[in-house]
Amino acid sequence: MANEELGRRAFLASAMGGTLALSGTATSEAVAAPSPAPVPVGAKLALTDLETNVRSVISSKRIGTPVFARLMLTSVTKEQTVPMITRAVGLIERWFSQKRSRMHSVGTGDNVTLSLGFPSGASAIITIASSVSTGSPFDLLLLGHHGSVLHDFGNGLLGPTSLVWDTLEADPAIEQAVREVLK
Repeated sequence: MANEELGRRAFLASAMGGTLALSGTATSEAVAAPSPAPVPVGAKLALTDLETNVRSVISSKRIGTPVFARLMLTSVTKEQTVPMITRAVGLIERWFSQKRSRMHSVGTGDNVTLSLGFPSGASAIITIASSVSTGSPFDLLLLGHHGSVLHDFGNGLLGPTSLVWDTLEADPAIEQAVREVLK
C-alpha cells in the first residue's frame, strides 16, 4: 500500500476524530507512513468520503471478501432514523456487492436494530440509538475473510453531526423496504 494512500486513510480517520484500523499483514510502508496533520474540532466528513475510503480497502483485497458489517450510530433523532438506516443499508449493499435477501428489525422510533442477510451468507447489523453518546456517535466494524476494518469517531469531540449523511442519494426502493420492516 502506498504511503500516500495510507496517509489519505489516516487523514480521513483523523478528520472524524477517531481511528481507522486495518487488521491483516502489516507492511513496512504502513509502519513508515507519516502522521496526518491535525484537523480542527468541528470538521465534517461526507458519507461519500467514508464510502470511498472503505471501498478502496475492499478493492485492495487486503481484508478479503466482506462477510459481516456492524454499523452503530447514536445521537439520532426520530426524524433521522429512516434516512440514516436507508443510507446505511445502501452503503453495506455496495460494500458487499450484493442486495440483501432479508431484513429484520427490533425496536421502534429512534432506537432500532436491523439485521441484514445476504445471498452469499454475509450478514450485517445496523443499530440506531437516540441516546447522546459521550463516546463515539459512529462506529463501523467490517469483517472480511482475511482482515477487518474498524472505524470510530474516538472520543466524540467532533460531535454527532460530524458525519454528513445526506451526501449520498437515498435509494427509494431501500427506503420503502426500511419503512415496511420498521412498521
